[in-house]
Amino acid sequence: MELDRSWFAPEFEILRLQFGNNLLGPRPGVPRGGDAQVWRAMLSLADTGTRHECWVLRRFGSQVGEQLECVAGRRLRGAGIEEGKRVRVTLQGTWRDA
Repeated sequence: MELDRSWFAPEFEILRLQFGNNLLGPRPGVPRGGDAQVWRAMLSLADTGTRHECWVLRRFGSQVGEQLECVAGRRLRGAGIEEGKRVRVTLQGTWRDA
């Protein structure tokens, strides 16, 4: 995934040793395995336009593939975001020089 290349600067990073019970670690091809990048984001419901502030978290070496992990200070599923709903996720940040 393009975010794993670190060209779009995250708000902050979390080192793998800062996670409790972290089963991800470095391996061939993934030297930063288990480390995470975190961006501020806005999640918008496609059908209503309702917006929710959240964070997008990507862990190097995670098996979630192209999916984004969105986390928030309040439960998003209780705010009208349900399985199968179309959403738009807008990451906030800046591009680094390649």
